[in-house]
Amino acid sequence: MRKIIFVLGIPGSGKSTFIQKHYGDAAKFHVMDLYQESILRFGTIQPVLDGFKVDENDAYIELYNEVPWDAFMAFDDGKVVVIECPVLDEETSPFMELIYQASDAGVETEVIFLTVEPEEAHRRVLIAGPDYRSSADILEEQLDALEFLIDHCKRNKLQV
Repeated sequence: MRKIIFVLGIPGSGKSTFIQKHYGDAAKFHVMDLYQESILRFGTIQPVLDGFKVDENDAYIELYNEVPWDAFMAFDDGKVVVIECPVLDEETSPFMELIYQASDAGVETEVIFLTVEPEEAHRRVLIAGPDYRSSADILEEQLDALEFLIDHCKRNKLQV
């Protein structure tokens, strides 16, 4: 059974920390993290920050194609895919539609919503300082990568 765990919360709510603490076992989980993959492959997060806004961003195109594919292949290894999803305001997260699409594609979904007072979240971001990398900064890129993963699932829907 394919499963994706979506960890949602506002910037500073502790999504990355929660994922590291609870889903760090690489034998069981595959964390779909564009920032981390960019650092591993290129030594910088700049390709992700630039995304498709920069012409001929070959590094980002590589990430865009390979990160969702790596997550899809993790299903074959029996792993659960985990993705961090920023919530920017009180409106419905743009990830919700993709969560429903994943479910429709036969993927078991689990949603974990981390809550924190906005003042506390802001304090955490300030404490983290310049090393803080907000998933909100790459919202569109994350949505694109997740949509690509779900498209793979739709095309390769498991038969029950």
